[in-house]
Amino acid sequence: FAINLRSGDDVTFHLNPRFTSNQVVRNHRAGEWGIEETSGAMPLSRDTSFEAAIECKDSAFK
Repeated sequence: FAINLRSGDDVTFHLNPRFTSNQVVRNHRAGEWGIEETSGAMPLSRDTSFEAAIECKDSAFK
């Protein structure tokens, strides 16, 4: 699955957990895709529910 926060045609925040490679991809698209960020541990497990909270700051998401 993927979570995409959009503004018009742009994707201001893209979150894509990839269980096959055990990583979470983060990215954005402003006309074209940026460089994928994949640092950090995989915090999710298959068949386990989770909650996502996204905080919108003036210049970043947390």
